[in-house]
This record gives sequence, C-alpha cells and structure tokens, in this order.
Amino acid sequence: MSSGSAVLALLLLSTPAVSAEPSPEPQAPGEWRPCGRSASLRGDIAPGLPGSHPRELVDGLRGRLFFTADDGVHGRELWMSSGPGTPGTALVKDILPGPDTSAPSRLVQMGGTAYFVANDGEHGAELWKSDGTAEGTLLVKDVRLGADSASPEELTVVNGVLYFTADDETHGRELWKSDGTPEGTLLVYDFVPGPASSAPNQLTAWGRQLAFVTRDAEARPLLWRTDSVLPGPLPLFRAAPGTTLLTPTPVGNRLFFLSAPEASQAELYVAEQPSGRSIYLRRFAGLFPHHLTALNGLLLFGAGGSGRGYDGDEAGDELWRSDGTPQGTARVVDLFPGGAGSNPGAFTVASGRLFFGADDGIHGRELWTSDGSAEGTRLVVDLMPGAPGGEPEGLVSLQNRLFFSARVPGAGRVAWTSDGSPENTWPLEALAPDVDESAPGEFMRSGWDVFFSATDGRQGRELWSLPFRPQDQCVPPAP
Repeated sequence: MSSGSAVLALLLLSTPAVSAEPSPEPQAPGEWRPCGRSASLRGDIAPGLPGSHPRELVDGLRGRLFFTADDGVHGRELWMSSGPGTPGTALVKDILPGPDTSAPSRLVQMGGTAYFVANDGEHGAELWKSDGTAEGTLLVKDVRLGADSASPEELTVVNGVLYFTADDETHGRELWKSDGTPEGTLLVYDFVPGPASSAPNQLTAWGRQLAFVTRDAEARPLLWRTDSVLPGPLPLFRAAPGTTLLTPTPVGNRLFFLSAPEASQAELYVAEQPSGRSIYLRRFAGLFPHHLTALNGLLLFGAGGSGRGYDGDEAGDELWRSDGTPQGTARVVDLFPGGAGSNPGAFTVASGRLFFGADDGIHGRELWTSDGSAEGTRLVVDLMPGAPGGEPEGLVSLQNRLFFSARVPGAGRVAWTSDGSPENTWPLEALAPDVDESAPGEFMRSGWDVFFSATDGRQGRELWSLPFRPQDQCVPPAP
C-alpha cells in the first residue's frame, strides 16, 4: 500500500465422477502437525510447463477441496480434490462447454456447498452452487434475466445466509441474500430507489450480523449493519461526501473502521454493539492503517510511513494497537527506528498471538510475533540469516499452525511451517531444486491435508498437498 493513496488464486487423464459422500471432516483434538516435509502433486491438471494455475482454494468440508483451474481443454472451470485414497482430483463440471471459460470466481463455502460466480454463456455472470458433483452444480438464480450479467460480488456468509452485491438492472447494484434456492435469493433493500446504485461494498461478517458500506444519492458513504432478525438495515455511521469508508474489522462486539476524508489521511473509528454508537479514535497521516486484525480483544494493525508519523514524529510504518479508546490507541513498538519503518505485513493469528513479516533493519524481512505489547513482540526466527531476509509471505493459520512461503539459500521461495517456536519452524523439501523457486501460495486445509499451489519446474503451477494430522495420527486413515 503506497503512502498517501492507500484508499483503495491429478487432472486425472480422464475426469472420473466425484463421490457425493466424501469422508467425514476430521475433528480430532490435540495439536496438529505436518506428517513429514514432502508434499505430493495432486495432479498434473495441465500437463507440461503451462500449468493449470489453481486459484481460490476453498474447504468444502467432509474432505473436499474446491478450486478453479484451467486444464488447457475446458478453460478455467470448477475443480475438486478429495485427497489421497479417494476419487482424487477432477473437473467438477464444464459449466461453459468447450475451451472457453465460465470463469468461476469468488468461491465461498456455506453448509458444505460451494457458492461462486460463473458465466455459462446463456445467463451471463450469475450466482452458482456446487455439492462437488456435475449434477449438483447449478445456477442458483438468474438475477439479471437473460444473457446480461448481474455480476455478483463480495460473497460473504453470515450465520447461514449468503450475502452479495448484484445489479438486476431494475434496482442498480444493491445488497442481495440467498439461502441457496431460487426463491430464497432476494434483494435485501433498495438503498437508492430505482435503477441507480448504492454500490454496497466492504461486506464483513460481524458475529451474527453483516456490516457493509453504501453511498446515498448525494454520494455520502454510510456504514450499516443487518441480520435475519433486525427489521431492516440499521445505520452505524454517516460520512461527508467525498469520504471513503474502509476495512470494517470486527473485534468481539466492536467494529473498527477507517474514514478517509482525503488521500493523505485516515481516521480510525470504532462502533459498538448493541448501541451502534461510533467513536473517533485517532487520525493517521501518511500510510493508512492496514492489515487490521483482531487479537484477544485488541485491534492490531500497521500504520505510518514516509516519515509522516502521527503528531509529526518521524516513525515509519510500524505495528500499532487499539483497545477501542483514544488513549488506548498507540504504537506497539518501533522495530526499525526512523522514517523507513519495519513495514509489518502478512498478518495472521495463531495460538493467541499475532504473526507477521517485518524488517528491523538488522535481520532483513523475517517472521515476527506479538501479543500486542512491546515486551511481547519478538523475532520468531531468522529464516534466512543475515541482511537479505527470508521475506515471509502468505501467512495462514491452520489448526493453530502457520503455513507460509519464504526464501531459503539456493532454492528461492519454498513452503514453510511453524508452531511459533524457533525450533519448530522449518521449510518443506524444495519442490523445484533445479529452478529458482517453487513459489507456493494459497495454503488451505481440507480433511487430512494442507493444499497449496506451486511449481516444481517440470510441471507448471499445479495443486500440491502435505499430510497434516493430529500428532498421534500421522498415518493416512484407511480409505
């Protein structure tokens, strides 16, 4: 995010039928860990170097991973993998038959069913769902009738309801909801009556409620909340015309958000339930607050940058915290003193701690952790000793264990895992020892495995998996 302007994802050679009754979702207690350091290719979906480029990995529950891929034959379509000892990895359905793509995107899971946007060439880009079978992959509703597209966006699940934005041509782009049936897919409210749009955005699950932003007919942004119980959407905050409302972030019964009246500054606010009252916390110049993350009742985030810290200090982009009060909104620690800043990023929470990448000016960009206090903020491990830095990216917490990509000498960027301790932070075996890097990404647990996309230099970017089980069950269960 740049200073002053931060407003603003085995093709089996055949395609076997995929079982509609995959194995139950494992719910074993205890600490989970990787079973070894060797990941396995889950299928050369697009044989050779082009690669299928798996994207939007989503756990479909009961041992099913949904994702999109392009096998070079069917275009980009919906795929599924159910791991070792099962029907494997296969195309779910060629929604737009032939080499053209239906472009499935915005995958989410609700009740074990995948919901996504796709274009079958007849109805335009609309809302679809899939249970993992071809016959169970269906258009939910043609919101904008005919070949034109309603183009659903920001699919967000809240308390068993799927919310999204769409343009049905009659009401403009407004807020919709769905229970997965045509008759249960409905316009929530026409905030700007008629064909004009309120352009809902920033859809965010806040407990059992949905928070979101609209613009009224005078272009004033409004922050709202709604659920299946309230009589209608309730306003939380109204900003002046030309202001942008950003990154609503739940922390328990509080919702933090940014109000940016201009490109060079943003103001941090917090709204509370049940009152809905919004409180001003602090103004930030330079780099806007970013990576807003909840941790143990606190909001942690990065802010600063370009030598323009709050109140004219010279701190750069560093780690901040807020307890929801003005006096409790402060910088946690200045890891890289001066205007350069440590540039914290890639935030994720595991085992009650924040993990992130940062550069303290000594070790290069490495893996750090914090409990929200200065004394509780420390370097986890120097992944790549010396000034170059391991540059951890894509941190994901799965069963309270970290998976991410980082550099190692001689192998480039590879997959890593960590339980948060130096001794248990280690790389997986390099998939591409003879090329620059495997560039792993999009880590997602499904069933007994962690899946990710990567390349080994012989195949292009494809789907890989690593066995991941409770520590006493690192033997694959019988099929």
